[in-house]
Amino acid sequence: MLYTELLRLWNESVQAVDAKDWEGALAKLEQISEPTSRTHFNASLAHLALGQLDMAMRALDLTIAKDERLVVAFFQRAGVMMQIDRLEEALSDCIWAQKHMRGNALIDYRQLGLRYKLYSWQV
Repeated sequence: MLYTELLRLWNESVQAVDAKDWEGALAKLEQISEPTSRTHFNASLAHLALGQLDMAMRALDLTIAKDERLVVAFFQRAGVMMQIDRLEEALSDCIWAQKHMRGNALIDYRQLGLRYKLYSWQV
């Protein structure tokens, strides 16, 4: 996939999210032939917005497989696990996320193209 095509699809998915067109965002993200951790993470958020917890969990698992240091993915997955009553696993992800905040009060993911800030008090 050409980088320009990747950027176009990413931009269109962001525009769909801004319009709360979750299915449209997913359709654009699914067209990306080599998805990154942030692609999977954004897909998980769209699935959550649609109430598709199993699909969100799958996307978060893929996110973490691509980037084991993306603390926000562990935090988000813990939230999904709590919703489906997998509390031990949720606690484990929260502990992992807190540990990997590395004493930072805030991680701002804008540098990665994600509109997300994770505060240590949230974890």
